[in-house]
Amino acid sequence: ATAAFAGLGAYVTVRLHNGLLPLPYSTSIPHVPVVLAMVIGGLLVIPIGVLVGYPALRRRGLILGLITLAFAQIVDAFIIENPSWTSGRNTARPNLFGWSLAGDRAYLYFELVVLGLVLLLVRNLRSGALGRVLGAMRDSERGAVSVGISLRKYKLLIFGASAFIAAIGGSLIVQQQGTLNVN
Repeated sequence: ATAAFAGLGAYVTVRLHNGLLPLPYSTSIPHVPVVLAMVIGGLLVIPIGVLVGYPALRRRGLILGLITLAFAQIVDAFIIENPSWTSGRNTARPNLFGWSLAGDRAYLYFELVVLGLVLLLVRNLRSGALGRVLGAMRDSERGAVSVGISLRKYKLLIFGASAFIAAIGGSLIVQQQGTLNVN
């Protein structure tokens, strides 16, 4: 499902940057700067990650893999490959504070900054109270439940966070390529 989340993040970024709502019909809105569209795309994918994570909460192994694979196939067949959803596929690299990131080297530095911010987010999630809860869940789910940890809440939080990170990655890829290539 990670590829589907990345694709959705890229799709939302391209549509917003082109002044279109991420819907199957063309509703014009003001053009959104590509960096803001990237953040909005990541935030819009969080609830989708939670929705995908909910039926997978008590599943493990093959069934979990099939659930996430089915979601990825649905996104690919009904959104990414559907011509009515994918009009306006081109995007541009961002301009930050008057600096153009059109060159490959400048864009690489931008990607490294975004990577650093995402790694900082992950580090903060792992080193705080959430990290201790996740460690307890990893060590023993039954033990975590016995001390009052809600497995459902924290697993859904992690599904949402992973969807956000994948959407940001997909958005970076589409900015690097300049187009949402579905082939």
